[in-house]
Amino acid sequence: MSSLNNAFVVAILASAGPVLGQPTIAATPPAFPSHDAIEVVELGIRDHTQHVFELGASAVVFGSQFTYLPPATIVAPGAEVILRPSAGFGQITQVDWYRDGTLLASSQPELVLDDVSSHDNGRYYARIQGHSEFPVTRALNLHVGIADQHRLINLSTRVKLTANAATATFGFVIEPPIGGSFLGQEILIRVVGPGLAPYGVEQPLADPEMALRSVKTGNAVGLGFTQIVFDDGTTPESRYHDRVQKISAAVGAFPIDASLPFSRVDGNRALLMSLPAGAYTLTVNSKSGATGDVLVEVYEVRP
Repeated sequence: MSSLNNAFVVAILASAGPVLGQPTIAATPPAFPSHDAIEVVELGIRDHTQHVFELGASAVVFGSQFTYLPPATIVAPGAEVILRPSAGFGQITQVDWYRDGTLLASSQPELVLDDVSSHDNGRYYARIQGHSEFPVTRALNLHVGIADQHRLINLSTRVKLTANAATATFGFVIEPPIGGSFLGQEILIRVVGPGLAPYGVEQPLADPEMALRSVKTGNAVGLGFTQIVFDDGTTPESRYHDRVQKISAAVGAFPIDASLPFSRVDGNRALLMSLPAGAYTLTVNSKSGATGDVLVEVYEVRP
């Protein structure tokens, strides 16, 4: 299977046979250099734009080792990067800046990185004096390089299951992000059967089932819900279903009739989970051996 650079990629293999722990960036987002802001020199592309990042508070830090590696924030070589604690810290007395656990600068309200290059790659954060509750900022995982702006974020395929072709198999690959990450990529998978009826599909599959497996381990990937009932009367499963509906709308997926909600027991299925980098296979079949059309959708869910 092929993949696109730093993108979530879906490839069909066969048929009928996509918080705490993520840096808060409260200013200029990491942007791709515009044509009027770059110049081509002997060493490559240089970017003269300025990127300002305000880092919020981190609740979980042990010594200088973070318990997570945030997704990479990409800026072009030659840019100026300015880091500062967010205004939410209020009155603070001293700010010390670190990269990958090594002290870079003491008693500086902001850290300025001029003309950045690959030598500036790393996790940046600050230790704060004067704020007892949150003594450290969240980390910014800086990666200096050029990235493609266009990404493949969804693939949808409609197939007809028959007695002679009772199973459809699909595959997709998640590449690790530039700079690496301990966090997975959040993916939404929808397998729609009865929900196709309002869109003119004459014979939607009544009871599709799906199974997701890691190619590397061969293990099935699934969801398990505990029997907890929260004070507001909701359960982990009901909260999950509500999040599926909200994420479906956010990624631009077509709406499903409210009388045909996604679940694990009716004809419209969904998986919303964070998956590590790797190759995966998704198989779809009918629980009862019925025939009909089913739509399989895989979405990358962006933060």
